[in-house]
Formats: sequence, C-alpha cells, structure tokens
Amino acid sequence: MFELNSNVRLVYLYFALGLALFYISFSPTSITGMGYTGEEIVTGDGILSKLTDHPVAVEMPRNGPLPVLLDLPFLGAGRVLFSDASKGEDLVLATQPCILTALIATLAVIWTYRLTGSPVYGVAIGCVGAVATMLWPYAYIGLETKQSFFLLLAAFLALEFPQPGAWPAMIAFSVAATFAVGAKSTGVFLVPALAYLTWCYLVRLRDKQTPSRILSLCQAILFFVVPSVVFVLNAQGREMFWAKRGTTTLAFIKAWAVTDAVWPFLNFMSFFGSPNKGLFVFCPVCLLGCYALVQAWRGQRRLAGFTLLTLGGLAGGFSLLRDWSDETWGPRYLHAAVAPLLIAFAVVWFRTPSVVARGVAGVAIVVGLAAAILGMLFPYGFLSVAVNQTGQDTLEGYQGDIGLNHLRFNEELLELWLLPQRDGTWSSARQWFYDRPADARPPKTMDLHPLAVPQSLLLGHWRERNLGPMRRAWHFYFGCLLTSCAFLTLAFWRTHQISKRI
Repeated sequence: MFELNSNVRLVYLYFALGLALFYISFSPTSITGMGYTGEEIVTGDGILSKLTDHPVAVEMPRNGPLPVLLDLPFLGAGRVLFSDASKGEDLVLATQPCILTALIATLAVIWTYRLTGSPVYGVAIGCVGAVATMLWPYAYIGLETKQSFFLLLAAFLALEFPQPGAWPAMIAFSVAATFAVGAKSTGVFLVPALAYLTWCYLVRLRDKQTPSRILSLCQAILFFVVPSVVFVLNAQGREMFWAKRGTTTLAFIKAWAVTDAVWPFLNFMSFFGSPNKGLFVFCPVCLLGCYALVQAWRGQRRLAGFTLLTLGGLAGGFSLLRDWSDETWGPRYLHAAVAPLLIAFAVVWFRTPSVVARGVAGVAIVVGLAAAILGMLFPYGFLSVAVNQTGQDTLEGYQGDIGLNHLRFNEELLELWLLPQRDGTWSSARQWFYDRPADARPPKTMDLHPLAVPQSLLLGHWRERNLGPMRRAWHFYFGCLLTSCAFLTLAFWRTHQISKRI
C-alpha cells in the first residue's frame, strides 16, 4: 500500500479534489485560443470521428499525436454532455490543465510530507505552489501542464515511491517518462533529467534484489525501448505537420537558432532575472529553491541532481534559440522546473529556524501570490491585442521592453476593472532619452477598457444582475468554488488531526 495511514491518503484525495475544483471555479470556459491547443483539438476531433466511423483526414499537430491521447476523454465527454459539440469540447477540455495542475501540487504535498514527516508543512508547500507560482496562471493557459505533470510523476516514482519493484510502479514510470519526453517537441531538453531518473530507478531496484535476466530484459524494454520507440513514432507525426508547411522540424529550429556565442549566455541569464520573463520575478519562491539546492545536495542529492538537470536542460536548451520566450505569461519554458524547485525549497527551509529566513520566505510567497493573481485574472493574449494595435509586436519587445511587461499591463487592467471610471488610454510611446527625432511617428494609443474584464466567468460577470444564458454556468462555477472550500477545509482539518498525533 502507498500509505499505511488511510487518513493521510484522504488528505491527499481531499486536497487534490479541492484544488482542482478551485481552479475550475475560475475557469475562462475556453482553451482553444491558448497557443497550439486548437491544433490538438482538431487532431482529437479527427481521431474521434475515425472511431465513430466518420471517415475524415486526421491532421497532425506540431507536437505530434501523443499529447492528443490525453485530450480524447475530455473531447469525448464534451461531445456527449453538450448539444453543441465544439463548445462542449472546448469547455470540458479547459478543465484538463486545472486537474493536471492540481495533481502537480498534490505530488508536491506527498513528496514534501515523505521527506519532512510533517503533514502540515506538506500541505502548506502544496498551497504555496498552487497559488503563489506560475502554476496557477498555467492552469488556464495549459501548454506545459502535461509535460510538467508526467516529469514530476516520473521523478516521484524513481526517487521516492516506497515500492519501486512493483510492476504497476515500473509501468507507470515508463508511461510517465514517455509522455514527459514526447508531450512536446522540446522534450529532448529533458532527456538528461529522465536518463538520470532511469539510472536512479535501476539503482533502487538493484539495491532491493538481484534481478534475473528475464526481469532485466523486461525492465530494459520498459525504461528504454518503449519511451524511445514512442518518441520516434511521435516525431514522425511532427514531421507530417511541418511537411504541410513546406519545412521540417529541424529546419524550423535552425531558423530560430542564435547566431553568436554571447547570445546563449544572455538568454540563459534572462531566464532567471529578466523583468519581462524571469523565473525569479514571476516565481520568487523559486529563487529560494535555487538557493536551497546547495544544501539539498548534501542531504537529498538525488532530488537536487534531478532538479538541476531539469532546470539546466530547459534553460540551457532554450537559450540556444532566439525565441527563448514568447508572448505567454512569464518563463513558460521553465514551467516543468517550478515544482522540483518548490520541493527542494521545502526540504531545506523546513529545517531553518531563523526568523529572518522565514520572513524572507514569507515575502517571496506574498509577492509570488500577487504575480499569480495578475496572471490568472486576464488572458495572456490581451497584451498581444494591445501590442498589435499599437504597432509594437516584436519578439524582442515581449522579451525585454519594460513597457510591454505583463505584470504591469495586467495591473493596469485590474485597476480599470476595479475603477472603471479611470482613463484607460494605453500608448506605445517610449521615453526619448534626448530629443525626439523630427521624423518620428506619433505614438499609437488604444482604450484598454474593453480588455479590462477577467477571463473567469465567475469574476467577469459577478456584477451583472441578469446573466441570461450564462446564469446556469455561473452558478455551476460558484458551486465548484463552494465545494472546493469544503474539500480543502476537510484536508486542512485532517492534516491538523494527524499532526496532533505525531
């Protein structure tokens, strides 16, 4: 059994259910417009139509068909539950990243509890990760949640699962590793971390027993052959996507490659400290997690090694590209490193009695909470809308122009939502350091009031008395919020009860 204490397992269950419903209650009700999700929905529709004897051509998405397999149950449920299949699919699929993000936070709770022995601290760290990091905004953006969940699951099974020799555990590790490396075309940057996890898993197995040749062969197939074969097959699907566009995956990547030796260093440093896209800006607690890795290397070397390989693989790999970040919220490509850094932070700071250290951690959590709230309130695409209308839509602008900072922009939208009487004029004007050139074009402006509406149906329409056809949906999400409070209260109460017995 995973946990001998059934009360502990109930804490995990209540926390996961409560957090998933909490995320869903603030859902934007749609996910089609988030990045490449629309492509995967089209592929999923094609697969479902094939299964129901409707011959249609199945178009491949840019990340291959593998991640679409996780979408099929949600798309199928949307078709069954709603008369309008397309709206139903979009609505139900929007809950998938909410559920995966809740599972990521729950794995952080389990892992922290196992390492510290404190259920209260485990749940506290899960709450920090859930609402004080970029995990919360990406519960609605999606894009990275599949890869992040399966990577963390594979790490937990390899490093902390109490019965690694059980066949269900080994099969689960193989599946998790396969999806972690194949869910996105950039999963190759996680190969060092996954190779390290595989080595750690095999070492744990050898420590418990000396396997027979047949067992060793089965383990080799599960841990090496299956992920490699699936990765290659999925790569063929990606090539089909790019072939329709007259190119290949490799050619597309080469077109975005850096062109000098200094560029990768600047990109790597920007991943952490950039005002527009820095991990430490959008997730300050991750700064403390990086600091904690030094001490974690002494007591939890395998956790520290996995975290470093994950963080280094993602930051180092993407630093070789000019598009090391895009128009989405914060350092999107480091999403998979947030939970490992959070766990490293938990293990080290749990044993830190210093009042100053705890105060620093408290400040980082509060700042992270503020950033996460700004990120979950409005779609990341609203900045793109404003930037396009004012003529500033450049990659360098998103990456480094402080005037296009997502935190500042969403703060402006929040102020306009709370105080709609304020002037909402937004300009692309920049501060000339000396004299403004005579031939400089006048800056474009736009009114931000139409964008100053939270993406959440629950928040965006709470002032309206007559909701019309949205009335039922609004009450559903409000019911999800109340139910989530009930489940989370149960989790906190049981956690308190367990802590009193320890």
